[in-house]
Amino acid sequence: YFGLSSHKVYFRPYFAGHFREHVDTLRDLDMLLQLGGVDNQLMEFLLESTDPSQLKLFARLFYEKLEETDKALELFKRVLTMEESSYGKGHVVTGTTYQNLGLTLLKKGDPDGALLYLREGLAVTEA
Repeated sequence: YFGLSSHKVYFRPYFAGHFREHVDTLRDLDMLLQLGGVDNQLMEFLLESTDPSQLKLFARLFYEKLEETDKALELFKRVLTMEESSYGKGHVVTGTTYQNLGLTLLKKGDPDGALLYLREGLAVTEA
C-alpha cells in the first residue's frame, strides 16, 4: 500500500530528522517504500538494529501514521532498553521514550500500563 510518489512526501518528515545521516534516512525510506508495507521481514530487520534513532523513527511512524500500535510498542520497548543502558533512566532522551510508550499503550487501550510509563516520563522531565 506504499510506493506512490505522494508517499515519499507524506513520510519524508519522519525521515528528515537532524539525528540521522541523510544517507541512512533515504535508505530507510526507500526500504519502507520497496516493501510496500509493514511486514515480518521489516520487523525482524528493525529488531536486530542497534540504532535507537532508527528504531524510534519507525516506532513513531508506525504509531502516528500507520496505526500499527503493536509494532510501535515492540520497537519503543527495544529503544527503551537501549537508552536505559546508554543514558540511564533519568536522562531526557529516555524520558521521551517513556512518554512515547505511555501514549502508545493509551492508544492501544491500556490506560493502566500507559499511566506507569507516562509517570516515569513526567518524573524525568520534572527532575
